[in-house]
Amino acid sequence: MVATLNSIVCSFRGNLSGCQSWLLWEGFVGNEAQSRMLINVVLLEVCREAGLTLHPEQSLPTSAPVAGVADYVLRHGSATSAVVEAKLCCPSQWASLFTSALAQTLTLLAALSEAESQTGLLHIGPLGIVTDARRWLLVRLPQQCPPVLQCWPNGAVVLELSGPSALGLLICSLQDMLGPKQIDCPSPETREN
Repeated sequence: MVATLNSIVCSFRGNLSGCQSWLLWEGFVGNEAQSRMLINVVLLEVCREAGLTLHPEQSLPTSAPVAGVADYVLRHGSATSAVVEAKLCCPSQWASLFTSALAQTLTLLAALSEAESQTGLLHIGPLGIVTDARRWLLVRLPQQCPPVLQCWPNGAVVLELSGPSALGLLICSLQDMLGPKQIDCPSPETREN
């Protein structure tokens, strides 16, 4: 998976042969479409490992109290497991981009929770994910409670993919939160591309 992500970033730079290191951390800046290409690779792996289906550009159900489109919805059967809001990767403005994306994600979570509670599908609220491919923020919106930011094992609110080990942490954490429990979570270097 690391090689796949690096080759995508190399293609953005027009240098397909000279990429050797972890490029997602080393200066990657990209528009939202480029970020989504990288996010796709990560989400497809999470879905494969957790037994989820991936639904890009998912419109909210007509029973939702507001209209909207989620960038991605991850589902287990017909139940929503996660809603993902993708943003462009801009190192100098990521905090303000994530702040507005967090509000948007909470609106989508509330709308999906309301729609799914009417069908009896909702047990716990879906996970909200805000990402620019390089940084990952997680939030839950429990019923009748304020939003809860999920902290990463190191205590940080935002996980920065500073290298393959952080990517492994991301995959294992999302798999643990969204799918069946796994005893062994291999490093991203050993995953098939």
